Amino acid sequence: MTWLRKILLIKAVLTLVFWVLPLLFLPAGLFPDLGIPTWTPAANVFLRLLGGAYLAIALVELWGFVDSAHRRSAVLLGIVSSSVTSLVLCRDIFYGELWNWGVFGWALMLLWLLLYTLFALALLATGLATLLGRADSVTAPSSDARPPLPPY
Repeated sequence: MTWLRKILLIKAVLTLVFWVLPLLFLPAGLFPDLGIPTWTPAANVFLRLLGGAYLAIALVELWGFVDSAHRRSAVLLGIVSSSVTSLVLCRDIFYGELWNWGVFGWALMLLWLLLYTLFALALLATGLATLLGRADSVTAPSSDARPPLPPY
């Protein structure tokens, strides 16, 4: 298994476990207990929508892990989503936007800033050849010695 596929798999699984499941299924009353404030029940819909968006991202990355024909799209999506997430978290953490968050919530966002920055850099380093169309395609040699049929 290539490093690119390993990174796609790890990123997708971590996203599913630590972003999608909590954002979609954690009761809204538990977010303040984790140091993540919520203001109104109507605002909680954005947490659920964010969980849905991260679910879509993780599924595309898993699809790219499984199917080499879709790996280029998965790498591009992974780089863009990780980079944007890193920039947003960096801005919010270091410009004081999390002033009313608890220590655990603040530390959690700092950890995700580090992880998503590393994912963006790792996907860029291992997936650049795929993005540029220069990755070697891995195909099994055919046991059939006949030439392929012409397209109709």
